[in-house]
Amino acid sequence: MASCATSPIKPPEQIIVRETVRVLPPAEYIAPCTSQPTDQTILAELKRLDKLVRCERADKAALRAWAGVEGEGDPL
Repeated sequence: MASCATSPIKPPEQIIVRETVRVLPPAEYIAPCTSQPTDQTILAELKRLDKLVRCERADKAALRAWAGVEGEGDPL
């Protein structure tokens, strides 16, 4: 027994919604490292700068760990 339809059956229409969701790292990972210059000796200033650099490196390492990216190690 043969039959024919007068109109083909359409599949349900698909709606694709694309939305950008920004996922930011925790605030403590992106807070700037701050340190005020000292009017002390050159050695005290060098220690302050070393501490500032170490803080920045720690922040970058934390961001890499948060993002799941393997670090390339300490560049210095």
